[in-house]
Amino acid sequence: MLPVAKFLLRSLAVADNFFLLVFLLNFSVAQLFSYTGVDRDHVDQASWMVSRLVMYPLSFVAQTAAIWLNVLIAASRCLAVCWPQKSSVYCSLQATHIGLKSKSLYNNCSVIKGSLVGR
Repeated sequence: MLPVAKFLLRSLAVADNFFLLVFLLNFSVAQLFSYTGVDRDHVDQASWMVSRLVMYPLSFVAQTAAIWLNVLIAASRCLAVCWPQKSSVYCSLQATHIGLKSKSLYNNCSVIKGSLVGR
C-alpha cells in the first residue's frame, strides 16, 4: 500500500474512533445517570455544563474530521486514477500533510465558531 493511502486510512481510523469515544461519552453519561437513579440536580452543575460545553462541540469536530478525511481520500484517489502524471506531485506525503493540516484548521475554527455564536 502506498504511504499516502496508508497515512490517510490511519488518520480516518483515528478520527472515527475519536468520534465514537466522544459520542459515547456525550450521550451515554445522561442515560447512565437516569438508569442508576442519580438525578442531575444532585450532580455538580458546573461539571455537567463543562462536559456539555466541551463534549458536544468535540463530537461535531470529530464527525466533520471523518467526513472531510473521506473527501480527501476520494480526491487523492481521483487524482491518482484520472491524472496519474500529476498524482506524484499532488498526492505526495508532504502535500497530504498540508491538506490534512489545513482541513483540520478550517474544521476546528468553523465548529468552534458555530458552537460559540450559535447555529
